[in-house]
Parts: sequence; structure tokens; C-alpha cells
Amino acid sequence: MSNIKFRSIFAMACGIASIIFSWMGYGAIVAIPHGIIAIVFAATTLKMNPRAPFRNFCIAGLITGIVGTALGAIVFTCSIVATAAAATYYNAYNSFSW
Repeated sequence: MSNIKFRSIFAMACGIASIIFSWMGYGAIVAIPHGIIAIVFAATTLKMNPRAPFRNFCIAGLITGIVGTALGAIVFTCSIVATAAAATYYNAYNSFSW
């Protein structure tokens, strides 16, 4: 019982952390592992005991893990693209000579 309770709450906490980290630009790289851990813990806990008393925490962890992983991937990709575009613009601007 306590193992299921711990795993359920841990999955939800990691899912929430992944959503929070996903909005931090390059901090989104931290969101992806947190989201994957939340998905794994929630899925395995639900598979171990589908009628678990903390089933709602597992479902919340699964949903927030999926959302946090997706947002983290999108925000991290956008950060890479924005950095590349800024570097290109900066190099083009500095190569111009009078």
C-alpha cells in the first residue's frame, strides 16, 4: 500500500515539475526526463494495481507527464532554433563593414 502511495504521488510530483520546467527555455531539457519518469511510474503503478486507492494521483501523473514532456520538447526545440537564428543574425551583422 505505501509503495503504491509513494509511486502515485511521486508520478504526480514529477509530472507537475515537468510542466513547470518546460517553460524555462533551456531548462526544458530538465522537463523531458521528469516527464518520462512520471509516465513510467504512473503507468507501472496503474498496471500493478488498476484499483489502487491512489489511482487519481496516477492518472494525474500520467497526464501531466505527457503534457510536460511534449511542452518541454517543443520549448527546447524553439530555444535551439531561436539561438541559431540569433547567432546567424549576429554573425551577419558583424561581418558587414563600412
